[in-house]
Amino acid sequence: MRYRIKVKDIVEVLKCNAICATLFFTTLNTFVFSMLSLIGINAEYSTEVVALFSYGILFLMGLYSVFYLKPYMLIIPLFMLIMYFSSFIFFTQNRPFLLGNEILLGFLGLGLPAFLSSVTLDNIDKLEKYLHKYCITVVFIQTFLSIASHLSMPWCDRSNYMEISYQLLVPIIYFLLLEKGTVIDKFCLIAGIIIVIIDGARGPLVGIILCIGYRIISRFSKEKIALSMFLGMLGIIILIANYQTIFTWILNTANHFGFKGNLIRHIEWGDVFSPSGRDELFSLAVTVINKFMFTGSGMAGDRYWLNALGYGKTGAYTHNIFGELLIDYGIILGTILILFLCIMIYLCFIKRESMYLKIFKILFFSLGFSRLLLSSSYIIEVGFYVMMAMMIRGIKFRYIGEKNEEHINNYTLVLSDK
Repeated sequence: MRYRIKVKDIVEVLKCNAICATLFFTTLNTFVFSMLSLIGINAEYSTEVVALFSYGILFLMGLYSVFYLKPYMLIIPLFMLIMYFSSFIFFTQNRPFLLGNEILLGFLGLGLPAFLSSVTLDNIDKLEKYLHKYCITVVFIQTFLSIASHLSMPWCDRSNYMEISYQLLVPIIYFLLLEKGTVIDKFCLIAGIIIVIIDGARGPLVGIILCIGYRIISRFSKEKIALSMFLGMLGIIILIANYQTIFTWILNTANHFGFKGNLIRHIEWGDVFSPSGRDELFSLAVTVINKFMFTGSGMAGDRYWLNALGYGKTGAYTHNIFGELLIDYGIILGTILILFLCIMIYLCFIKRESMYLKIFKILFFSLGFSRLLLSSSYIIEVGFYVMMAMMIRGIKFRYIGEKNEEHINNYTLVLSDK
């Protein structure tokens, strides 16, 4: 009995580390690569080493978790697998994309294992504790690398500013949602926001603004929500009216300290609100939706048709989860999926807090949903799968089996402490 409990506890630790390491893969990989380059060691295979630790363990934990699935946990993985194989069979033009490294690794190799590992976690508090440690570590690493980059250290690679920004968004959202944080937590929050502003992309700011808005509104009673919304709208109007003054101050401060991040460049160029060339992309996406209004174009169909219609740029996918669902599955099924997702998200926000829903909200405002409104793809975004797992467990915990789940979790914790 003791042996079985110990093995289960080890598996839980492996799952938590694999999930967190995969979510923060870019940061960990960049740090290892930079440190090896600093001491003069060939860093050619550093990515493979970091991937073996995070991706390899996550994949094994996903396989292990298959044996512990309950019926309600199968809804999402079964649907995704059915869509994948039916698209492979009936939409032959999509096969090169379905068999490409991006989807094979991102979906079958990482997405599904991440979902299976997350949805079968018994001790959810352990995942939160590891997530906290990883968030602090990531901010310190990114702070160190940001300083090194601005000092023009040749071994520091900061070329992937987009991914770096979203990697920092997870810690920022985590610390924003903390009710009570330590001095280190507050430092990490401030440092993370500063680095995103001076080094990062514009997209993560959407998640930060949404999370701040949620925190403000959630503190008010129902009677004060209307007032808070009015004050919020008034604040937005004031910001819009004075945005040139604000941007000028940010630009002058950045120039004074020598900061030249992507967001700073857009402020300097005067196109901070420009769609980054996605107006053409969205226009083509609407064309594809109209072409396959009822049948859809199959999973990864957006990739094929955007290329076929001559988008001609890297990242030829929709860059919006709603548009991607409508292109892939058509107006009818796509709308049903969007409504299902929105209803599930609504249910997660109206019920009292649990650890499942806390982690859900962290991922909702960072990698799991907010990012998918502007970038990435639900098929390959690991954070989306972890978010969906937390959503399913959280709704089950609060609406269906609250007493039963609490008994299971308490029992697991007591046994694990012995």
